[in-house]
Amino acid sequence: NHDSEDEAAVPIGWSGHHGITTKVFPGCVGSGLYPKVAMINHSCVPNASVDFLESNVVVVVATRNIRQGEEILISYVDVEEEYEKRKHNLNDYGFECDCSKCRQHK
Repeated sequence: NHDSEDEAAVPIGWSGHHGITTKVFPGCVGSGLYPKVAMINHSCVPNASVDFLESNVVVVVATRNIRQGEEILISYVDVEEEYEKRKHNLNDYGFECDCSKCRQHK
């Protein structure tokens, strides 16, 4: 039991569109808590994408056939951008991509 709404647990799948952009949420036009989706790793050659069906419903959709045992990967950045731009945009996430597409430029 919580004394105020501020202390209440946020249900899985909550999202809100606040039009904010911060270093923690680069290019953010909203925010949400999706623990399972948050565990999906990045690749500039993803095999899945994240789609928002409604204001608080998110689904992960395969963009090609995914083999059994293959890791599901999404892109955190626009994969159509040039390497340097993708690399720069990933700085806010705290890592440098090492996918096959990025390795071609190293």
